[in-house]
Amino acid sequence: MFSIIDGQHRATAAMLRGIEKVPREIVHIDRARQAEAFAAINGSTTRVSAQVVYYARLTGKDPAAEEMARVLSAAEVKVCRSARNLRTMKRGETNAVGAISKLLTKFGSETVISALQCITQTGSGNPGFLRAMIIEPLCVVLHRNPKWRDSGERLLREMDSFDFIEAWDAAVKERQTVPSVTTEMLIADAVTAHLTTAMSKKSAA
Repeated sequence: MFSIIDGQHRATAAMLRGIEKVPREIVHIDRARQAEAFAAINGSTTRVSAQVVYYARLTGKDPAAEEMARVLSAAEVKVCRSARNLRTMKRGETNAVGAISKLLTKFGSETVISALQCITQTGSGNPGFLRAMIIEPLCVVLHRNPKWRDSGERLLREMDSFDFIEAWDAAVKERQTVPSVTTEMLIADAVTAHLTTAMSKKSAA
């Protein structure tokens, strides 16, 4: 039994046309190296989803993919195997593996874990809101306010009363009248305002 690392479309087209033989090169490597080769080839030359490349790299024991898996596990997040409609997603499901990877590089694991937990471990788990335009502003706010980020359960208690649906709808509406601001900026402002009030009340108590 052989796996096709590159040339899947050619092989499928040949089969559909009744062609039984196509040029090939046979390389004997284990499953981990097969996955690594698939990710390298299809991640840079063929249009393959970020989710597929992530799982291929994870199978190949790529250190960055393994670190991503650790971060996602800590926040109870699962990358969908294929693109899913946001409205049909369950708690903890995301398509945003590419965005999360970039945020890990920019902000580090602790900030990203806290940002993801603010979504998955508050309210009803906020299904459908593990999207780049929500995760990124959370990372920005927590990076600017490390005391909030490092407050653990306190942060999650205060974010439990933050309404992601209301904040999203308000940001989308404001963007229609003030196109110079981004949705991410507006979400960041809403989170900052919420936590500033919530954390100050707790401190005064």
